[in-house]
Amino acid sequence: SSQSPISINRHKGQRSQKFPNFLKLKIPTGGDILHGMLENDGYSFRVQIIGGTTDVKLTDGPLKGKTYSLRQFHFHFPCTEEITASEHSIEGQKYTAEAHFIFFNDKYSSFEAAENQPDGLVVLALLINIGDDCVFKGICQLKNITDNIIEARIN
Repeated sequence: SSQSPISINRHKGQRSQKFPNFLKLKIPTGGDILHGMLENDGYSFRVQIIGGTTDVKLTDGPLKGKTYSLRQFHFHFPCTEEITASEHSIEGQKYTAEAHFIFFNDKYSSFEAAENQPDGLVVLALLINIGDDCVFKGICQLKNITDNIIEARIN
């Protein structure tokens, strides 16, 4: 089912006693490299992780003991005169950019096997405010380059 966009109202929210632990993002600190495919999705670019599971994991909190592996990430960011590009909002305020990290449940053999299951996917969204010294200017240039690219392997 579709769950976007979401508008979070902090005053109506309550900390759930069912999930006393916070969500944990586990990122390996060794010299491991993620291999991915840079793709143009028609709106932005995304990076698809190549291979099965990765060492970047999401666990705990509302995931109830399940572990999810990073499969893809992409950004919503302004490369035009548009001021806000976030899909979601807090207290009705949209943000200038948003990053989505897509994880799939490790109990399934692949992302494709998980994507249509009710517990198959988790999306971690980060809302980003951009100042005058915008790191996204480089990403906008990358987006302009990828306008003419369908796929590119990255290591």
